[in-house]
Amino acid sequence: MSQDFWDRHQWISTTLTQRMQILSLKYAPASQQMDPMLLFTSMVAQTTVIHLYETMKSMTPATADNRDIMMEYQRRSLGAAEEMVTLTKTLVQLSSSIHANPVIVMC
Repeated sequence: MSQDFWDRHQWISTTLTQRMQILSLKYAPASQQMDPMLLFTSMVAQTTVIHLYETMKSMTPATADNRDIMMEYQRRSLGAAEEMVTLTKTLVQLSSSIHANPVIVMC
């Protein structure tokens, strides 16, 4: 792989991490769980974390030189997968509460 590819990959990862931190500072976790757009944004961010790891894993042979970075991406990916489970449960609960309230559905 070219150095340009890895530079862009690292840039995406860094930018994503920064944006996720900004999101969590700007919006309390409780408000993120009640707002469908914030919930969607969080889900997309977590999916991207997983995709970054999968891209790295498929493009890079595991070597002693890159073991630490691969383990870091794997750790972040596992955390993102766990967060996706939580977000999915929240989405199901949010969806159920919207459909259970006929006033909201009629609006």
